[in-house]
Amino acid sequence: MGTYMINKLKRYFSDGINPLFYIGLIFVCLNFLGKGSVVLLAFCLIILAMNAHRVKIDFIGALLIIFGLFGFVKSLIFSYGINEGIKYFNYPLIYISGNVLIRKTIARDKFIKNLGFALFVGFTLHIFLDYLLTRKIGFSEYYRVFYSFWTQETVAVTLIGLLCSPIIAYSFYGIFLSRKPLIILGCIASLALVIYINLLTATRTPIVLMVVVFIVMFLIYFLKSKSRNKLKFLLGVIALFAIAIIMYIFDVFSIKTTITNSSLFARIEREGLSTSRSQITLFYLNNMFAYPFGGSYIHDLYGQSAHNYIQQIQDLIGIIPMVIIIIVSVCGILSVFKLLKS
Repeated sequence: MGTYMINKLKRYFSDGINPLFYIGLIFVCLNFLGKGSVVLLAFCLIILAMNAHRVKIDFIGALLIIFGLFGFVKSLIFSYGINEGIKYFNYPLIYISGNVLIRKTIARDKFIKNLGFALFVGFTLHIFLDYLLTRKIGFSEYYRVFYSFWTQETVAVTLIGLLCSPIIAYSFYGIFLSRKPLIILGCIASLALVIYINLLTATRTPIVLMVVVFIVMFLIYFLKSKSRNKLKFLLGVIALFAIAIIMYIFDVFSIKTTITNSSLFARIEREGLSTSRSQITLFYLNNMFAYPFGGSYIHDLYGQSAHNYIQQIQDLIGIIPMVIIIIVSVCGILSVFKLLKS
């Protein structure tokens, strides 16, 4: 029975990658048993051990290895703990493992689609399980946290916003480009879950990200559509927006009530769209060269984290690792644009 299911999955995915890889990836995204980073480390090491002859270290891979070494050593120096130090090695391992799988696959486009789908499923299940536990415990507008399904411990809602990012990205990809009704329905349901969770936790960033991703996907789809389909597509989008506005005005399915009674609505009424993140960013920038080797000194001075991954890295382990992450990020963005153009 097990062999039959594996063979069936292989035919479905049809990219030359063992379906067990995608199942394992879902468990990583689920933060299985609250040990997501450890599971990820083991997962990458297994991939590399099974494909040692395909391992190649390019420029980005070398930079990330240096980054991992910096993170590990600095974690020991500043007493962050050995577990935190080991996490930094996941960066090069993920990149090198990904390159190995790309060289192994017999259908790169199919592999990328399957990879995106596995990430989407894993992270959607992750936030859904966390939501179920948090709903049971209860939400609070002024205590903006989520609870981990596995550990029962609090998780900052800023992390939940980060987990929502791949869900948002894949959902709009599925809605705009997928031809499978079940995928489209799943993407719509996942977006609804993300919106609902962020209404409850008063988190604005994922909502802004949704708008940005929607505009990008709209432009990509619109520009690639044939001229006769562009008008139909544009009219369809306008019709959907009109339906959504009508449903809100007439409180269909209690949509208006849910939004106006939400923590996010209360936060916007109280604070507007103003944010202290620009002040935090400037403070971290002004003190960056005073503490170039990390150590969380800027965090201790200000009393808040950077709310900015690049500056967070600088504060934790120094300027050199921060520069490495910037270089890797720029190269990654350029690769995405290259992929979209092709």
